[in-house]
Amino acid sequence: MRRSARTPICRGQKTHRRKDCRRRRIQPRDVVANIGHRAEGERQRPLSGDRMVSPRARSDRSRTDRNEPQLRDTPLGMQRRHAAHQWRDGLHDEHLRALEEGRAMTRTTLSRRNFLIGALGSSSFAYPTASDAAPDAAEIFSDPKIVALLRAASQRDSKRAAELVAAGADLKARGDKNVTLLQWAMLNKSHFAFQVLLNVGADPAQPGIDGDTAIHFAAMANDLEYLRLLLARHIDVDARNGQTGRTPLMAALMGEREQQFEMLLAAGARLNHADNMGNTILHVAAQINDAPRVLRLLQQGAPAGARNRQGKTFQTYLLMTPERLLNAEAWQARREIIDWMVQHGVPLER
Repeated sequence: MRRSARTPICRGQKTHRRKDCRRRRIQPRDVVANIGHRAEGERQRPLSGDRMVSPRARSDRSRTDRNEPQLRDTPLGMQRRHAAHQWRDGLHDEHLRALEEGRAMTRTTLSRRNFLIGALGSSSFAYPTASDAAPDAAEIFSDPKIVALLRAASQRDSKRAAELVAAGADLKARGDKNVTLLQWAMLNKSHFAFQVLLNVGADPAQPGIDGDTAIHFAAMANDLEYLRLLLARHIDVDARNGQTGRTPLMAALMGEREQQFEMLLAAGARLNHADNMGNTILHVAAQINDAPRVLRLLQQGAPAGARNRQGKTFQTYLLMTPERLLNAEAWQARREIIDWMVQHGVPLER
């Protein structure tokens, strides 16, 4: 009896080894590729001859014509998946529909409350972030007096704000995520509210979100006006983060805020302050591999021999990358640092 071209070799033949079956190449026509949107309730068509497709066959199919019309325009980029692969991964209509719904949810507009909470939970700072959907104070603070104070500050009503403070509004109150009053004004991009709150006695050194003060926020903001307003009041530019002990100068350096960094230096920010791990501004610059900044800090008097709690100086981090891996600019900057250290008698660590 002549075997049909569509009859499985191994079907009904117990003498065949399974390995022989795996070696057989299955042509694309032997597999039904019915990926995509099917009518609701319609069952997936079986493979021709009720045949399971081996991993070898799937590999062979991946090298076939890439312009198959039935596979080219499939949802969620599931190109060139045949029915057996779809069945194995459990990618049924219900799963596809759930994925589509999940994507749709990410495109929906967050509530005004969640907008701010999401911004506060972000690890990258771009404060303040202006938005037409900026949340009202009542959505962040629960104290009615604080809500009234913030609304008065936003409306530039200094007199009303002063009256509320005199009536007992707590200037040290915190809202969701420990946001302070001044941080709330910055997140809402309100210079007037920020200035009114400063005028009635809000403390810029009060720790808030993640231990940062309003000074740290101003050092990381994409708006220089907040730091200008603070520096005009002769604040303590070395205020420490309540959790990490880092200074605003460190925050500006890590946030790549060149102008704020220069403003804080000009205001007298100290270079020998260390965070809770013992790292000075020189350690931080070396840790982020900012060699030009390291050289400038050394020239301005940063303590080259300062050691952190691990007993390491800035050299450990600066010289961590082998010279053969440096580009020309980085290599030149490192050589200038080494030359400066030799000239000033700073021992080199090898």
